[in-house]
Amino acid sequence: MTLEQAITRFQARDVRALARLLSWVAAGEFVAEIEAALPQAPVDRDPRQPLGVVAIAGSAGVGKSTFIARLIGSFRNTGWKIAVLACDPESALTGGALLGDRVRMPVSATDHNIFIRSLAAPEGHQGLAPRLSTMVRLLQLFGFPLVLIETAGLGQNDVQIRSLCDLLILLLQPQTGDSIQWEKAGLLEMADAVVVHKADLPGASELAAQLRDEMALAPGHQVPVFLVSSAAGTGVEDVRDWIAGRLQSRASERQGFDAKRLHDSVDTGATTELADRLLQQAMLLFRQRLHRHPDIVVRLLQDPATKDLPPDQLALELIQALLQNYASSSG
Repeated sequence: MTLEQAITRFQARDVRALARLLSWVAAGEFVAEIEAALPQAPVDRDPRQPLGVVAIAGSAGVGKSTFIARLIGSFRNTGWKIAVLACDPESALTGGALLGDRVRMPVSATDHNIFIRSLAAPEGHQGLAPRLSTMVRLLQLFGFPLVLIETAGLGQNDVQIRSLCDLLILLLQPQTGDSIQWEKAGLLEMADAVVVHKADLPGASELAAQLRDEMALAPGHQVPVFLVSSAAGTGVEDVRDWIAGRLQSRASERQGFDAKRLHDSVDTGATTELADRLLQQAMLLFRQRLHRHPDIVVRLLQDPATKDLPPDQLALELIQALLQNYASSSG
C-alpha cells in the first residue's frame, strides 16, 4: 500500500489504512506528509461525543490494562467510539512493545467501534511512544472521539503526558506506597482524578481517605478520588460518567470562549483551566513544528548572533523563529 493509497483509503474509513498510517508514524516515516494531507477537524462527528484524550498513568502491576478494558466496555455500553494507544517499554531485542497490552484487553474482534494499538516507549521518553499527538489526530479524524493513552509508568520529572492529554487519571493500589512516589514525582498534583484500583484489597478505603485529605489541602480545583475494583466490576461507571461530563464541559467552554475572557483571567492572575489548556496546546504546536523543521534550532546554535545567548533569551529567539516559520508556511 503506497502513502497516497493509504490516505485515500483512510478517508474512506478503511481500518487497514488507519493501521498502516499509525505504523508509519510510529516508525517516524512520512510523518510530515501524513500531517499535511489530513484535514484540520473531524467530519460527521456525533456532538454527544466530544473529542477528548485521557491518559491513564500508574506503576507496573497496578492493573492499568485491566482497568482500561473495563472502561472500554462501560463507554461502549453508552454508545461511545473509543481508541486506545497503549505505551509499553520498548524491547531491547525487537524494538517492539515489551508487554503487549492488547493481550490484557479482551474486547470483541467484531466491534469496529473499538481500536487498540500497542506502542513501544523507548527508554528516556517518559513512558510514552514518540509522535503520539499525530497518532491521536489520526484516530480522531478516523472517527474515534475518545482516545485513551496508557503510559508505561512515569518517574520523577516525567510530566510530558500532561501536555498531550485533556484529562490525566492516576491509578494507585493499596499497600504499595505508590502514592508517596507519585507525590515526589509531582504527578499527583497534576492529576485530574485519582483511581484507587483493586479496591477489593485491604487498605483501599483508608488510602482513598488519605488521598482525599491530601487533595483537600491542595490549592486549586478539587481532585476526585474513585474506588474501583475491576475484579468485582465496581466503580467503573463513576469514572466513565466523570470523564464524559468533564469532556462535555470542556467542549461547551471552548464553544463559549472569547478573547476577553482569557484576557481578564490572565490580568487578574486567576489562570483558568481553559487558559492552561491553551498554553499546553501552544507547547504541543511548537513541538510539532520543531519536529518538522529541526534546522531552525541548528541555525540558531550556529548563528554568531544567537549561539552564545543565555538559555532564556535563546528560547525566546526559538519561539520567534518558529512563529515566523509558521506565518510563512500559512501565508
